[in-house]
Amino acid sequence: MLFVEQFYFPDGWGGAELPLHLTLHLARSGFDVAVICGTDQYAAVEGEPPVDPRLQGIRIRRIPSLLRGDIHRAKLARQIWFYVALGPLLLFSRPPDVFVAQTNPPLAVILVAAMAKIWRRPLVIIAMDIYPEVLIAHGALGRNSLLGKILAAAFRWAYRCAQRVVALGPVMSERLREKGVNKENIVEIPNWATGATGVLRGADNRLRAQWDLADKFVLLYSGNLGFAHEFDTFLQGVAQAARFVPSLRLIFIGRGSRLEQVRERVRELRIEAIVRFLRVCR
Repeated sequence: MLFVEQFYFPDGWGGAELPLHLTLHLARSGFDVAVICGTDQYAAVEGEPPVDPRLQGIRIRRIPSLLRGDIHRAKLARQIWFYVALGPLLLFSRPPDVFVAQTNPPLAVILVAAMAKIWRRPLVIIAMDIYPEVLIAHGALGRNSLLGKILAAAFRWAYRCAQRVVALGPVMSERLREKGVNKENIVEIPNWATGATGVLRGADNRLRAQWDLADKFVLLYSGNLGFAHEFDTFLQGVAQAARFVPSLRLIFIGRGSRLEQVRERVRELRIEAIVRFLRVCR
C-alpha cells in the first residue's frame, strides 16, 4: 500500500499524526506499507516523540524541500514543487497494489488518481476536505472562473475513479454523492483520537489544575487554525458572553497558518485575559 501525504513523520501537527497512526496500524496488521511525503515539518514535535514508523517496516520516500524557513510562506510554490516531484516518483517506480491519497496537498489526489488509472491499480481517497469547494467558499477561487470549472471537473473525475472514498461524516458524504461518487464507494470514518480515551472530571483532570481552570466555564477549540477556518464570529461571541459570564475561559489547542491572525483578533477584542493558547504533549 502506497500512501501519499505531504506532512508525515516526524511532525507534531494533528493532520500528520492521523496518517502516521493509520500506517502504523496497517503495518502492525501485516500490510506492506510505503509513504511518499515531503521533508517540511508543519509543526514541531513536543514532548515524547512518536513511534518511528521505519521500525515497523514502513518505507518512507521524501521529496526534498524547495524552500527553507516558515512553511506557511510561499505555500503555493511549495505545493507546486511537491506535485512536480511526485509525478515522476509515481510514474517510474514499481506500482503498489493499492494507492492511498489524502487531500493534502489537494492536487495530489488528481495526480495519484491518474497514476492509479495508468497502472490499473485500486485507489482509496481520504477526504479531509472537499475541493475545490473549500477554495470557492473562501473566495480564493471563482466558482464560474475557468480555473474553478477545470478544477471542479478534475476533482470530480478523481473522486469517481476511487474504489473507496473515506468521508468524515454524513454531510461530506452528501457532497461526494453530489460529485457523482457512488454511495457504495463512500465509507464514513470520523477523525479519531489515539491512545486511551475517556472523560476525566474534577480533580482527576490534571489539566484543570495545571492550567488554573478550576471553577471556570471553559470553552475549548481543538484543531487546525488554517485558511478554511472562520474564527471572527466565534471570538466576537466570546467577547460578548464574557460580559455576563466572568468565569468564562477560552482555550485554543492547535496551530495553523492563521494562528497569528487569531492572536491579533483576540488583542483587538481585548479578551487576552480570558483566552489562552496552549499545547498538549503526548
